[in-house]
Amino acid sequence: MTVWSIKEQEITSNLDESIRQMLCCCFVNAAEEFRRSRSWHGSFPSWSVLATNEQRQIVGHIGIVERTIQDPTGFWHIGGLQNVCVIPDCRGQGIAHRLLCCARERMEREKLDAGLLFCNRPLVALYQRAGWHTLANASFVLMNQNGVQSTLPEGSLAMWVPLGKSYYPSGTIDLKGSDW
Repeated sequence: MTVWSIKEQEITSNLDESIRQMLCCCFVNAAEEFRRSRSWHGSFPSWSVLATNEQRQIVGHIGIVERTIQDPTGFWHIGGLQNVCVIPDCRGQGIAHRLLCCARERMEREKLDAGLLFCNRPLVALYQRAGWHTLANASFVLMNQNGVQSTLPEGSLAMWVPLGKSYYPSGTIDLKGSDW
């Protein structure tokens, strides 16, 4: 198993197609969207973290969206994780943990202030094992794809990992665009 990160500009059309096929397999309800693009809600990754097996097939993925967000005290340069997945046949082997560690290393090398992700409750323990923390006392403002200001969807929980900054703010956080 190999886990590695790659800049968006370095992804070939063949690799893009392989990633999209894997995303369709993992996110069946969003397969139509992923047949066209690897973005989520119009947010494209700056880097992808990939896990490949011995046959060089992609079995896991994380997209990292680079974004400057704003809280009441100022601006934060963050890495937002999107489309975190491992194909069903390879789950339970620690691949997601390895992907999360590689994503964190990439964000540290890029000198980002923090990592931020949104998930549903059943996934919290997975992220906590990789050093992520639930983000309490914060609300989020985002701009949906139609340009309308809104909040996070019901059931979305925010989690963060400290990188360049050792604290995360409370209060209203403006994502300066859509969620990821």
